[in-house]
Amino acid sequence: MSGGTVESGSTLAYPRPWSINSEYQMLWLGSGLLITLIVLVSAWIVHDVAGFNLVPPLLLPLFVSGGILGYLEIFRSRGRRHSASGNRIVAEDKASCTMFSYAWSIRTAFYAVQLAAAALLVAAPILADAIPSDGSSRNDWFQRAAPYMPFVAIYFGAYLLSPLMRKRHWLGIGLSSAGVYHWSWFGCCFFRWEWISAVQATGKSFGVGRHHILLTVAEPAHRSENREENWVSGFGFYRKKLRTIPAGFLSVNPASCYYALHYYLRHPEKRDELGTDAALERMRTLDFPDIIAEIKRYGDVRSR
Repeated sequence: MSGGTVESGSTLAYPRPWSINSEYQMLWLGSGLLITLIVLVSAWIVHDVAGFNLVPPLLLPLFVSGGILGYLEIFRSRGRRHSASGNRIVAEDKASCTMFSYAWSIRTAFYAVQLAAAALLVAAPILADAIPSDGSSRNDWFQRAAPYMPFVAIYFGAYLLSPLMRKRHWLGIGLSSAGVYHWSWFGCCFFRWEWISAVQATGKSFGVGRHHILLTVAEPAHRSENREENWVSGFGFYRKKLRTIPAGFLSVNPASCYYALHYYLRHPEKRDELGTDAALERMRTLDFPDIIAEIKRYGDVRSR
């Protein structure tokens, strides 16, 4: 191994879709949260409408947990370490893979958002009963819709129960000599290297830059079963969803995972080192010379 030079998270070469001025993003997120808090607190103090004082304490946990999740995913992720999380033994052939785990702080914030959203929807009928009808179409619409909102809460509640559905407790991305594993909330999807034709960085959601990696995958019509996958993995929409990797959720710098995916897709002769200390050392030292050089020169990895 040639041994690359270790760069700090702030000087890593990012692909163009991720190269957005983080200071403006921080200003956007901070201003939005501050304005939201001011409005909620002011409304709680000023308004004396019966039932209205229940709204801010129900919305506050959702906005706070969502703001924390956004900060951790978009901003904090850039300062994380380079090396992968470690090696894991996977079920298929007892092979070892190099693991990029989801950060525990991200997992906690994500579950907090789901819990806050579910609680708000479950409380909607109580809130509707507490707010007197003033004859306005807005109030009437809310009071008609409120009885059905707890059913929508099932969607968010499902995430809280997702550990019971998947085979593994861990979440993240695993690179093995055979392919890429994506352990997500409801189960794992496995994509063989020969199915993957491209790796792309993709960026914006809700007006801010997020660190997502999109795999272009062409799966055979009759693929063999992988024992890491569960019944949810059989649904086409779920497999398509897991082709997008939320790199900002990982416990490593998003660029590290992006480099590694490109490097091992381009260099099949190096895949045997995946799942060994050699792969971890390569990621620690960012020994991806051709990948990093292309990003610095062209703004992204050139297709070949």
